[in-house]
Amino acid sequence: RYIADNFPIATLFWIPKGNREGTQHAERMMFESAETVKKINSSIKLLYYFNSTLASDHYAAFREYKKHPEWKMTDRQGNPVTVRETVLRYNVANPELRDWWSDHVASAVASPYVDGVFADAVAKIELNKRNVFEARMNPGDFEKAVSGMHDMLAQTQEKMGAGPILVYNGLRGDLRPGMWTHGGADYLAETDGACMEHFLVHSARTPDGNLRVTHVLRDIELIREASAMGKLVLVKAWPKTTTFLDPEFKTMSMVDKIEIMENELTFPLAVFLISAEKNCYLNYNFGYRRDCLPLHHLPEYDKPLGFPLGPAEQEGLITRSFEHADVQVDLSSETAQIEWK
Repeated sequence: RYIADNFPIATLFWIPKGNREGTQHAERMMFESAETVKKINSSIKLLYYFNSTLASDHYAAFREYKKHPEWKMTDRQGNPVTVRETVLRYNVANPELRDWWSDHVASAVASPYVDGVFADAVAKIELNKRNVFEARMNPGDFEKAVSGMHDMLAQTQEKMGAGPILVYNGLRGDLRPGMWTHGGADYLAETDGACMEHFLVHSARTPDGNLRVTHVLRDIELIREASAMGKLVLVKAWPKTTTFLDPEFKTMSMVDKIEIMENELTFPLAVFLISAEKNCYLNYNFGYRRDCLPLHHLPEYDKPLGFPLGPAEQEGLITRSFEHADVQVDLSSETAQIEWK
């Protein structure tokens, strides 16, 4: 009910994949959840989650995948390429795998309660180039995988037909040597939008935690460029202090988590506001499980923003004004101010 009442027609989200290993009924759980929410608010948009790179055995569809060893990505010795030692990777260079994946998505979005698909981990095809493809794969496998991903997304869009939306993960302005130069934007041609999952965290920071300013400026540029193309942009922001991946998070109290969320909201919210154009949406919490407070409501969410009075301007500080807010950001010091009018 909270989701249905607080996420209007313009807000898009995907139902997460949080099922136990081996249960193989993710489809049914997502459809049941979607039906429940839609009966409360029929205007909400719900996206079906399906990973584009990692093979999850949460799904009944996985039984068909297991019958085809050629659908698994393998290294030059013929061994399966895995993530976290056990999770298999799709061989998106295989046309039959692409048919299976796109057929599954087209079938899912045929549900009256599902409005599209969230294709997770598209970025892993290219961002893992250095430590997966170049080190372990045969020559040419990287290019075949990238081409196959483009084909699979286009094929999915065609099979879904008009109406359902295809959003992928993701955009990331990673400018380190060996990483992609297009920031994930190449896949916008086959999709309706993208998620920027690691906003101001992970690759956006140095090993000692400092912000990579050039990375963030590229992220801002990617958000604006995608929006200018008429695409959806879903920005996943995080508190700076910790995420669900950090060991200390498991022992934190609910009171401490809420305090961190409230105290650390201003900077990611301000950077989002100087970046955002039409069809851009913000999500802010510690992660994806219930203990990550994905539904914690902050007072800023209820403040009227109004239309922007112009684009962001940079003269040392980055500033932008809206009808009901003035925003100021200093990336070098990681400080920001939002003055609500």
